[in-house]
Amino acid sequence: VWQSRIEELSRRETYQEPVSHMTCLIGIERPTALAVMVEVGDFKRFPSAECFGFGAPLRGFRSAGFAYCGDSL
Repeated sequence: VWQSRIEELSRRETYQEPVSHMTCLIGIERPTALAVMVEVGDFKRFPSAECFGFGAPLRGFRSAGFAYCGDSL
């Protein structure tokens, strides 16, 4: 039950865009992205993804000729 609630929260307008950006990282799914977002609060206090600690800009990836980003599989 709590998993469906977390999924529902991650799709709210407030969270949808930042959660989608984070799910572009391999291994980060919506519940983890929402948890990180809630813990961090305002990402604008970090001038870049590198300063936050990701080590690379937030983006999708390519595999076998397909491009992936967040929920757009």
